[in-house]
Amino acid sequence: MEITSPSTGITINNDTITIEWVVEEGTYPIVKVEIRLDDDQWINVTGKTNYTFTGLSEGYYSVIVKVTDEVGYVAEDSIEFTVKLSRHVLPIPVEYVIGGVVGATVVGTIIVVMFRRKR
Repeated sequence: MEITSPSTGITINNDTITIEWVVEEGTYPIVKVEIRLDDDQWINVTGKTNYTFTGLSEGYYSVIVKVTDEVGYVAEDSIEFTVKLSRHVLPIPVEYVIGGVVGATVVGTIIVVMFRRKR
């Protein structure tokens, strides 16, 4: 059993990650495949080769995939990853920028005119 994607130690920039793995049968048939994020509950993913976690917040995570064969032998693999969500900066509407420039120009012109009158 091996987690094939993503590689351990990566940093993702969104709140979703898909974990992929391969399971090779040994001497005895596999009867259960489970996955879990950190210390959450095990999720039964028997018969699947990937699972997507969504709604992740920023932080450090570990994922374990565990397989159990019919006599109870267990094999597992794990990865660690970090979620670093980008901060979205709200765009400033162009009207506000133009209005600010025009307003500053008008105020600047008034100050210059007033300064010259006092001389």
